Amino acid sequence: MKSVGIAPLIPPGSVQVTTVLQTDGVILAATLTAGQLQWLIWEEGQFKRKDRTVLLTGDLSPEFAWYLQGQTTWIAQQGQVVGLPTTERIAVDSYQGRPQFAVNDRHRYWLHQGQLMRDHAVVGEVLAGQTQFWVGPRFGLGFYRAGQLNGAFVFDADRSGINDRLSLSMGAGTVVAAHCTFSQSLGWLFVTLQDQGVLQQRCWVIAPTGQDASAGGGRGMGRNGIRPLSPLGGRRCAVRGHG
Repeated sequence: MKSVGIAPLIPPGSVQVTTVLQTDGVILAATLTAGQLQWLIWEEGQFKRKDRTVLLTGDLSPEFAWYLQGQTTWIAQQGQVVGLPTTERIAVDSYQGRPQFAVNDRHRYWLHQGQLMRDHAVVGEVLAGQTQFWVGPRFGLGFYRAGQLNGAFVFDADRSGINDRLSLSMGAGTVVAAHCTFSQSLGWLFVTLQDQGVLQQRCWVIAPTGQDASAGGGRGMGRNGIRPLSPLGGRRCAVRGHG
């Protein structure tokens, strides 16, 4: 039995958890929008939203990626994204096999043929086939690396244009993984690099203007027991390692 709980904001030193979902199935996606938690689960061959509406029936597949936007569920597979129940289809680029598509509560975004799109309007040009991006409530952040060239950009969630004047000093190494998560006002970019067989984790805290708000800028995160602190409270990328 799998369960999801919410920990309300309460005074430090104590935690209260409220169970909001229990399932014997698989939680495929979950998002918090306007204070409301939405989810998609797979149970007994059925894909279900929070209200128990059955979207599809069938087996699980690692080829699918899922995105939740209000009552719309977006399904991505092999360069195509389909919205349910609208059945809208969008062609998207991929980065290392992952579809480049994202949503917030107002818009949907994707990469197609080297262009960053928002609701079928061009936001800006990107490095085709080498770019991945993420979107938060106020702004989005993109990251690219081709050979020894690496960089990042930010863009407003509602307006066109890209700010690609961000400077991320990564040094040598190959990018193994990258991910960005957002608070209401900041984006937290986590990058894993491999250099001569050694994994290194780096973190940058990016403001909507593109300014690096990290404490020290792209701080290393250690190798033992990496546990970055939550972005909800502050701007510092911190690490607690197991001794």
